[in-house]
Order: sequence, then structure tokens, then C-alpha cells
Amino acid sequence: MEELRTRLFAAPSYVPGIVYLLLYTIAAEAIRFSGYAVALEGKQGRVPYVILGALVAIVIADIDRPWGGFVKVSQQPILDLQTSLPR
Repeated sequence: MEELRTRLFAAPSYVPGIVYLLLYTIAAEAIRFSGYAVALEGKQGRVPYVILGALVAIVIADIDRPWGGFVKVSQQPILDLQTSLPR
């Protein structure tokens, strides 16, 4: 059991690139369909949809990579928990 746990924690814990590709593809299609629906109504303004889609994708990518980016989270609570646990 301990070997399985060690192997699972040794595996990379980040989102693979193919998932980002899928995320961006779905976001691009959603933006495209939203823009098409807005155009059918005769209104202008695809820019907010494009900005919103880009911001969502950037935030998801940023949260997945905690060692770099805009969102910074302190590791001190985890370190405190680690020192308080019995060995």
C-alpha cells in the first residue's frame, strides 16, 4: 500500500497540455457561437466575450501552476501542518 501511495504522489500533479488544448478549443467555440448569436440579434460587441474567455483560460492555467503566475499562495500553512503531524 505504501508503494502505491509513493508512486501516486511521485506522479506529476499538473494538468496535461492536451487538457489545455481542449479547454481553449471549447472556449473558442463558445466565444464563436456567442458572437454568432449576438450578430443574429443585430448587436455589435464580440470583444467582451473574447476577453472573458481569455481571462477564464488564463486564470485556470495560473491556478494550476502555483510556482509562477499572478495568483500566489503561501505554503506556510502546509509547512505548519507538516511539522505538527506525528512521524
